[in-house]
Amino acid sequence: MARGEIRPVSPDDIPAITRIVRDCGFPERSEAGWHWVLFENPDQDGIPSGWVCERDGVVVGLIGNFASRYRIGERTLRAAIGHTLVTDLSAGRQAGITLARHGLRQTGVDVYSTLNNNGLSARILPRIGAAPWLGEAGRVWLEWPTAPLRIALTRLQKALHRLPPDRERFSRVFELGLDTADRPAPRVTVEPLDRADDVDLARLTERLAASGEAVRVFDRERLDYRRRDPDRAGGFDYLLARIDGVPALLAGTLLTKPSADGLEHVEIVDWLGVDDEDGIAAQIAVLRHILACARRAGVAKVRLHFPRAVPGAVTRAGGWCLTRRLDYDPCHVQFRDDAMRQAWTPRPGDADYFFAYRTPPGLMR
Repeated sequence: MARGEIRPVSPDDIPAITRIVRDCGFPERSEAGWHWVLFENPDQDGIPSGWVCERDGVVVGLIGNFASRYRIGERTLRAAIGHTLVTDLSAGRQAGITLARHGLRQTGVDVYSTLNNNGLSARILPRIGAAPWLGEAGRVWLEWPTAPLRIALTRLQKALHRLPPDRERFSRVFELGLDTADRPAPRVTVEPLDRADDVDLARLTERLAASGEAVRVFDRERLDYRRRDPDRAGGFDYLLARIDGVPALLAGTLLTKPSADGLEHVEIVDWLGVDDEDGIAAQIAVLRHILACARRAGVAKVRLHFPRAVPGAVTRAGGWCLTRRLDYDPCHVQFRDDAMRQAWTPRPGDADYFFAYRTPPGLMR
């Protein structure tokens, strides 16, 4: 059994997955957290949630397979996102390539993508049939420093090897809640998801679908799933923005850490906005509100991946920001449907960011 057996992941595999993830240095999760990621997604619905490689009765590798649904006009298509490709550092040789090929060969989906690869995976995937996708647009993210002095001090401490012990660095938990004095713009109203009407979510879906672009299906059940991380006690918020009472934007933000010793930042992990004149006004108001909240909380920065999915007028309205570029392609895709190929521009919520990042220690359950 040198090559090993590839089979769908099961709940019994979670202890082995937890060990391998920890040994590989990926963000750790509890067993309950991995069960949530792999087995509670309401869109999985018959699509395997991943595969493991087993050798001599021991699990030596995993690739996750997160399912989503998309609308293009009246059509609904299915997508699978590959994530968390990890192998046992001693017993998992060659298992990673075998697992990646298995994900690419799956049936029953209209598109298979990986939107958050590391540099090693980015070199392997084109060799087995996943094409680099998006080019420069996939390599770029925007970064608004909201506590520049803290960032500069941390870099100086690192250079001098005088880092303080790891601790919570933000003054209070980042929250997006609004009071009556904190309205972002005269015509814009913003509510947390728990106070939003399900009818408004449906209206926003219809407005987005009318654009002809591929839009991820979202509703209360799917959004509540994303917020139900058993390893996280807070720092994940959704806002629904209306302009003159008409829903125009659903935005999600996550307080996270890029590495175990790094400064925390706010990641925009969902951004579903209507791009007409009123919709752009609502998006500008909400982005400015997110930046203001981050500054008040003492958070180091706010980041946005896939900025091409956000109107340029919106990102410019956020003020001065850094443009970060990777030196490899993190996005790879295999299309099985031409309509999806032509209509899909990835947004932050289309990737695995809502569960793939580290949780600041103070927010761990």
